[in-house]
Amino acid sequence: MPRAALPYEEPQLVDLLVIASFLYLLNVIRVVADYLLYAGIIAEITFGIIYGSPVANLLPIEWEATSTALGYLGLVLVVFEGGLSTNLPVLLSNLPLSIVCALTGISIPIGFSFALLNAGFGYKPLEAFAAGASLSSTSLGTTLAALNSITRNSGATPAEKQPTHIASSIPSSPHQLPLQQTRIGTVLISAAIIDDVIGLVIASLIPALASVDSDSHGTSHGHLAWTVVRPLLSSFLIAVGASVIARFMLRPAFWHCGTGERWCAPAREGKAWGACAFAREGSGWGTTAHADAVKLLAMVAVVSGMAAIANCQYIRSHASSSWNLVTPQTPTQAFCTARILPVIY
Repeated sequence: MPRAALPYEEPQLVDLLVIASFLYLLNVIRVVADYLLYAGIIAEITFGIIYGSPVANLLPIEWEATSTALGYLGLVLVVFEGGLSTNLPVLLSNLPLSIVCALTGISIPIGFSFALLNAGFGYKPLEAFAAGASLSSTSLGTTLAALNSITRNSGATPAEKQPTHIASSIPSSPHQLPLQQTRIGTVLISAAIIDDVIGLVIASLIPALASVDSDSHGTSHGHLAWTVVRPLLSSFLIAVGASVIARFMLRPAFWHCGTGERWCAPAREGKAWGACAFAREGSGWGTTAHADAVKLLAMVAVVSGMAAIANCQYIRSHASSSWNLVTPQTPTQAFCTARILPVIY
């Protein structure tokens, strides 16, 4: 039976000491690693492995699950911040270089795996391909965290205070742009995005290749083609759809009657902030903190909407089953059920 409420149990002194030492040492190691090598994220991951289940096993599994959920939320925020701070003109002008970097980061590990495992040690080609693919994935969150670490420790100032002629340079003094908005930072971020999309395709391809390799009748080749096409098609539709919606729907809505500027920018002289109740003289509303809170609320709404769309598997399966029960499917209906609905949901 489900529990009526979560019972309160006072934690043991040992548990309190473990979690306190973990949080304290985690921050100390991050600061030291940032100062020495700009690698705070690597130090945090390593320290978590030492404290967690793989090595010392000091943290209970429930705490590790909670940390995983909070860490995923932090990853979403870091990626969102990276998208806001990316220099779009620099990204588009350096897109070919980003593609070359992403393909290099994928082809070299796979090529070395084939050369060493397949040719040198006699492993099967599929096993060599899987080993190389596991080393070719790039984490966008790790890339952004590393760039934030370098920017934070180099003393870079906000972009709006800097001249535009240094947008493509590498920050080496406190008077330059954050690294995310320079040419090298933008190339790294866009290459990581491309790398992750290709890694998604490879991750979907390996199980399908394994099933085809074990299938002597060759009946899974059509499924293999769709396994490869589906992640590419989904990523392409998301990129195109998000760009179209942002340019032709969200941007006009933001500037309609000054609504976006009225809520998302701090109050200025001669410019009202928020609704009429907040825009009164001397109300105290319209500070930078209030504007940031509105932008954060909009971000939470967008992320929640994306999560709702991403978890529509039940709707898709219900629609497919209802379609099957109502009437026998024609070839067109069968294609839509098997191909179109999975892409939409």
